[in-house]
Amino acid sequence: MSRYIVRRLLQAIPLFLIVSLIIFVLLQSAGDPLATLGGRTPPRAADRERLRRQLGLDQPILVQYAIWLVGNEWMFIDENGDGVNDPRPQNGPTRVRYGVLRGDFGDSIVTRTPAIEIIMDRMPNTLLLMGASELVILSFALLIGIISAVKQYSMLDNILTGTSFVLFSMPVFLMAFGLMYIFAVKFREWGLPYFPTISNPAEANNLLELLWYMTLPVATLSLISIAAYSRYIRSNMLEVINSDYIRTARSKGLTERNILYRHAFKNAALPLATLIGLDIPFFLGGAVVTERIFAWPGMGRLFIDHLSRLDYSVLMGLLMLITVAVVVFQLLTDLVYTLLDPRIRYT
Repeated sequence: MSRYIVRRLLQAIPLFLIVSLIIFVLLQSAGDPLATLGGRTPPRAADRERLRRQLGLDQPILVQYAIWLVGNEWMFIDENGDGVNDPRPQNGPTRVRYGVLRGDFGDSIVTRTPAIEIIMDRMPNTLLLMGASELVILSFALLIGIISAVKQYSMLDNILTGTSFVLFSMPVFLMAFGLMYIFAVKFREWGLPYFPTISNPAEANNLLELLWYMTLPVATLSLISIAAYSRYIRSNMLEVINSDYIRTARSKGLTERNILYRHAFKNAALPLATLIGLDIPFFLGGAVVTERIFAWPGMGRLFIDHLSRLDYSVLMGLLMLITVAVVVFQLLTDLVYTLLDPRIRYT
C-alpha cells in the first residue's frame, strides 16, 4: 500500500507541472492586468512600462512561468523603492524573490500582499460552507436514495424521483434566486422569520446566528447535489439488492435492516465514493455562483473578484490549490475503496 501511495504521488509531479503551465499560459493570454490599475485614471505610459518591468510582464511567457515556478534570485531595488527584475546581483539593496516551489505564490497586484495570505484568509469560510453542505448532502441523499430503492415504483418513489429530476435540472443561480425570493423576500412580506440575503459569518455572534446565515447558501449548494446523489444511490442499491448474495442473506433469515446496511449499502457505496471524491475539490474551490450571489466571503467569491482584475498570483494560487485537492482526494478515494471492498488491493 505504501509503495502504491508513493508511486501515485510521484506520478502527480509531472501532472502538476503540465496543469500549472497550461493555466499560466491561459491566464497570461486573458488580458493585461495593468489595464485595470488606477481605476478610471489609467497609469501613464512610463508608469505602465516601469510596472511591467517590475512585475516581469515584459519577459516571454515561458520565462515568466519559470520565474513564477522557481523564483528570481535577485530583484534590484532602486533609489525610489521600485523593484526591477534582474537575474544578476546588482550594486545596491536587493531582496530574494522566491517561487512556488519554495512556497511563495507572489504578491497580489490588487492588494500588494502575499497571495497565499489572501487565500488562507478566505479558506476557513469556504471550508465551513463546504463541510456543512457535504453533511447535509450525504444525510439526505442516503435517506432518499435508500427509501426510493426499497420502495421501488411506489407513489413515494415516483414523487422523490420527479422532485429529484426537477431539482437536478435547475441551474445554480436559479436555485439561489428562488430560495432568496421565497425565504427572504416573501417571508418578510408575510411577517414570518426571514433569512438574510447577504451571508457573512463574521457578523454572527453565536452558533445559531451562524447557522441562520448559512441556511440559504447551504440549501443552494445541497439541493441539486442531493438530487444527483440520491439517484446514484437508488440505482446502485437496486442493482445490489437484486444480487444473488442478498437473496442468500434473506434465505438465511437475516433482518432486512441488517441486509440493507451491512451488506447492500457497503457495496453500493463504491460509485458514491468516486462522486464525493470529485465533488469535494469543487466545493474547496468555492461554489463561485453561490458565494457571489450571497456575498459569502469565500474562495469562490475571491476568484471572481480577482479574475476581473487579472490578478495572476491569486488566481494561480487558487487554481493550483484545486489541482492539488483533486489529486489528493482521488488518491483518498482509491484508498477508501479498499475499506469498502476487501477484494480491492493495491500492491
